[in-house]
Amino acid sequence: MTYTRNYAEGTPHECRCDTYCDDFCDDGPNGCARTCRILNGVFEHIPSVHAGDRTCTWYAHYVTNPINYEGYDCSWMTGTGEGGHGDDCQDWTSVGALKCREGNQNQNNCHF
Repeated sequence: MTYTRNYAEGTPHECRCDTYCDDFCDDGPNGCARTCRILNGVFEHIPSVHAGDRTCTWYAHYVTNPINYEGYDCSWMTGTGEGGHGDDCQDWTSVGALKCREGNQNQNNCHF
């Protein structure tokens, strides 16, 4: 799968999603693979039953207990980002969003 939306273009937090061909096997927390999926509205992937599909099964991580970080309330991160619940990776300009992602990088879907 390829994506059209990029994350934080022109910043140190950038993830180039439009050049990424996703096989859903990379699942590191706070990495660009998860970020590209969430930003582009993909919250799960189940490989096709057709022979030869070499993609992995993947589900967006559900953040259950985000910790507040450096004075920022991070409770808004609870969820996967789907349907307005949790971090949908849309905001990369606010310091609060980036700080919350940094403070919760072990359980977050979005890059900081």
